[in-house]
Amino acid sequence: MAKANKRKQISAFRVRTAWQSNIQAARNAGFCEYVIEAIEDDHDGLRLCWCCGARGYQEVAHIVPHSLGGRSTPTNLFLLCNECHVQSPDFLDPKAFIQFVNGNSGKASEALNDVLRYGVEQIKTLASEDPAKAESIFQNFGPRLDAALKESGAMTSAHGANVSLSTQMARIVYAINSALK
Repeated sequence: MAKANKRKQISAFRVRTAWQSNIQAARNAGFCEYVIEAIEDDHDGLRLCWCCGARGYQEVAHIVPHSLGGRSTPTNLFLLCNECHVQSPDFLDPKAFIQFVNGNSGKASEALNDVLRYGVEQIKTLASEDPAKAESIFQNFGPRLDAALKESGAMTSAHGANVSLSTQMARIVYAINSALK
């Protein structure tokens, strides 16, 4: 019985180092400036998704899938969060992967900015409708927000090893609303 051909495992550190040492290759491949910046800024302590910008967990993803002949070499590998990895195209032409990554670049930053704008609007509304209540709430807002974020953590689940961006956003909205009550 023949042994199954095992895939060569390449560490995230090795992938990151290869791309960072030849950032021009990313530019030549057609990755946008946001993606280039994510690659350049990434390090083991930060662990950025090079697509959406989420921090934390990284998976080593193939640009051209292994199942379609893509090699397990640092130049065919990319660091993504679980959510982006699952959504990325499994297609022979690397342009499809690059287009996906460029099209979703900064998604985490934009989504979190939307949540922060929501929070600011809630605060403005409260302050204009009931200034005395707003002042009372803001005296303890920091500790209330911290407590609400901890509470929302118990209300959170994950798909696999990653807490999705939409779950993180839901936690923040819940915490803002709780802290403003």
